[in-house]
Amino acid sequence: MKKTGNRICGFRKKTLCLAVVTALAISPFSVLSGCGSAETSTAVSNTTSSGLSQTASSEILDDSLLDDSHVTYVDVQETPGIDEFVEKLSAVEGLSDVHKDEFGFVTGYIEQPLDWQTDTGKTFKQQFSIDFKGADLPVCYSVGGYSLMTSMSDYSLFPEDYAHNAVRIEYRFFGESRPEGLDNDSVDMWEYLTVENAAEDIHSLISKISTVLTGKRVMTGASKGGFTTNYQAYKYPEDADLFIPFCAPLCDSASDTRMYDFLNYSVGDDVIGTEKAAEARGAILDFQVECMRYKNDLKSLYKASAIELNTEGENGYRSHLLEDDGAKLYDTAVADLPGCVWSSLGNYPEYATADQLISYFGDIVAMPVSTDEEVSAKKEAILNALSAFCSPGGYACSDDTNMLPYIIQSLMQMGNYEIDLTPLRERIAEEQAKDPSFPDLSFTVEEEKTAYITAFLTDEQIELGSQFSFVHDELVEWEKTTNANVLMVFGGVDPWTSVAIPECDNPSVKRILVKSSDVYEMIGHSASVSTFDEESMNTIYDALNELK
Repeated sequence: MKKTGNRICGFRKKTLCLAVVTALAISPFSVLSGCGSAETSTAVSNTTSSGLSQTASSEILDDSLLDDSHVTYVDVQETPGIDEFVEKLSAVEGLSDVHKDEFGFVTGYIEQPLDWQTDTGKTFKQQFSIDFKGADLPVCYSVGGYSLMTSMSDYSLFPEDYAHNAVRIEYRFFGESRPEGLDNDSVDMWEYLTVENAAEDIHSLISKISTVLTGKRVMTGASKGGFTTNYQAYKYPEDADLFIPFCAPLCDSASDTRMYDFLNYSVGDDVIGTEKAAEARGAILDFQVECMRYKNDLKSLYKASAIELNTEGENGYRSHLLEDDGAKLYDTAVADLPGCVWSSLGNYPEYATADQLISYFGDIVAMPVSTDEEVSAKKEAILNALSAFCSPGGYACSDDTNMLPYIIQSLMQMGNYEIDLTPLRERIAEEQAKDPSFPDLSFTVEEEKTAYITAFLTDEQIELGSQFSFVHDELVEWEKTTNANVLMVFGGVDPWTSVAIPECDNPSVKRILVKSSDVYEMIGHSASVSTFDEESMNTIYDALNELK
């Protein structure tokens, strides 16, 4: 298995590895952002995972969590006509290095200007990948919003018998689509990482590919990809016949308070009832308190796990969270836990119901600590559970991952949430009243609000971000009047739903809120379409069938 930050990619030669998307945590630390997906990902090049399948392998952790039992390997079959397709696509002006890769995809590059608004004289190559099935079949453009390695594909969006071409587009400044000379520690060229430039990139590529793939088009993406899908429908409604954004956030600023209001006080209320939801939120909070109780013993192990999960070692990391003894890194994960948990629901049968979730955390909290052996067992259980939902590698983040450009773009235009740990701080104060030595959080109330910025950006980069305007108001107005065919999908307990674009009465924009299914009592940020309730699933499939 190849470990990449907070994700696992597994592959075998000449095979296509498909894995069900697992928890895409809500945090810019642990997800890419992350940020999550209502789709299935291609493990060979873009599988994501929570720590439930990739947990740090310190001695205290359970190495069995690193196995690949969740991955199914499927033989790749050569598609008839693919060689002719490669030849035709290679002849399109502006495309280069178009070829079949070892996994059966057609991969290539398009040369894009560094800035579409001004002539900088600089360009970069943007990567794309195509699962070709037939030139006249429907085409799904998957705009994950990140690198191809970590972007979600469209595989569970379509019924198994729905033949279509799948095109994945790498976002500018991510993965291999980075301008030459881009420096993670400077501000030079980062001002060109705008949603306007990205929309022009995507439109340009679609225009060129559409000269060869002539079928009707659908565009989809999840989380940041969902935001990207909405923005593309706003700027270029002609790019697709149908837009399906999953779990798309629309924050009103870089410090949107709505998400933590939702997480702290109301998530789950309208899905499992206020009483059961409060019990579930309480169980997670009780576990957070236990994490803090044993913080001094576990923080260094969590930090060591973060370093181990990145092959570049400690010097390769971007995050300032590694600069102390691991306290801030550990506290960030503890603070982020509620969002990671709720966003993951709808993926794991062992947490299919609220009662199962409550029991999972409650059992750890209730573990006895009468002997040294029992204390050690409880510490191990706490660290395993914390690392399962909040993988250490995602909070440390090395230079070659998606974190830095995502955070910069959030600060510039997309927005993000403000952290509010009031319930946890109140519980810590109660514990400290009984025992003054009870560990405290390592950042102040003010520091916690924008912890994701201070963890990854320089002061100059923060200043650069403040010079731009957020696109929230533009998209709110667009939704009211657009003629684009848009089907928005949200999870009932997904924290990002709390900052979704507001509902409106535009008949062109349909909205699905998936609360539960036959298997799962709650649906979060990263569930597969195949886990949706029948009505929601059929709504999506009916819209797709109209493209045939």
